[in-house]
Amino acid sequence: MEFIRHGVREAAKWPIGWGLGWSAVFVGSIYLWSDSRQVSRRDDPPVVKKRLISVLGVCALGFALTPASLKEQGLWNPHGGVSWILFTSAAGLASVSVLFLGPILQRILTWDSEEDIPDLSDILTWRNVIVAPIAEEFVFRSCIVPIFIQQGWSRWATIAVAPWMFSAAHLHHILRNQRWLPTLFQMAYTALFGGISTYLYLGTGSVYAPALAHCFCNYMGFPDIQGALEHKHRALLIPAYIIGLVGFFVATPRMMSLFS
Repeated sequence: MEFIRHGVREAAKWPIGWGLGWSAVFVGSIYLWSDSRQVSRRDDPPVVKKRLISVLGVCALGFALTPASLKEQGLWNPHGGVSWILFTSAAGLASVSVLFLGPILQRILTWDSEEDIPDLSDILTWRNVIVAPIAEEFVFRSCIVPIFIQQGWSRWATIAVAPWMFSAAHLHHILRNQRWLPTLFQMAYTALFGGISTYLYLGTGSVYAPALAHCFCNYMGFPDIQGALEHKHRALLIPAYIIGLVGFFVATPRMMSLFS
């Protein structure tokens, strides 16, 4: 056991290697099962269940091995308790809701109750909107970001570099896409979103803020900018997109200052 603890402490001295290691473990875990290696079966319920078990196992491993306190991992604040969890979660959700002002309005204008209300009886909903984003935030924020801070990285350097560990975990989608351009695009926007998540994590000191934000963004999906440009109400949607983007950069730092 001491050998393992010593190895973990040594590995944590190298934040980028530490982060890439967890990225590899996270992705590798979902291919442990023989049937989950068949890309065409990724949405089969039995395969989804096995992959969810795998990533939850990685979360447990990360909790056991990451050399950081519960507060450093953003899991618990002894001075805030449950109210701190609720407050920081609300801040994370409010931040991305401002950013997604345009897509939210677009969703309202094209509302379809059958498609737009998540089906909680569908395991794909649980994977895409609940379990996957929460597990990813725990591993790629709680288990990785504190190591950067412990090793003396500045907040902004961490925000710039750590999200690429999250981005690297999406490289395996090349197996499904069979094309580099969609995969590289996905890696780019996941790195961008990872930067936002890391900012929320460091700004609130809570993993619950980016976790709820991530769940919401997965529900919304990537903004349909082309659809907004072609929409009959584009005179409303285009300003909403712009206001949301500007509002995010104005409002979010002010929200984060509430936790400093």
